[in-house]
Amino acid sequence: MVRSTKRAGNFDILEKKFVPSPPLVCVEPNPGPCGGSYLPNEIRWGIVVHATEEGWDEKKIAKHYRIDPRTVRSTLDKYEETGSVEDRPKKWSKTSP
Repeated sequence: MVRSTKRAGNFDILEKKFVPSPPLVCVEPNPGPCGGSYLPNEIRWGIVVHATEEGWDEKKIAKHYRIDPRTVRSTLDKYEETGSVEDRPKKWSKTSP
């Protein structure tokens, strides 16, 4: 917004002129809500190795792999519960027509 003033007697009148913003350069459009990207098992096992054998904390692992710390936590939880990092079976619900 650019403001200009006009003089009307003893008063200043502000006028607002619309000025469009410049186009964004090198910016990707927002993909919107969608499922997260798939985390390969090699990275999942790397998370487990870094946490259990090397003693890295979750933030350091997340920074190393450039993923959300919650992903690290859920991967470690899955490993502690099942002893594996494979995907858990999907819980499909049956709906009657």
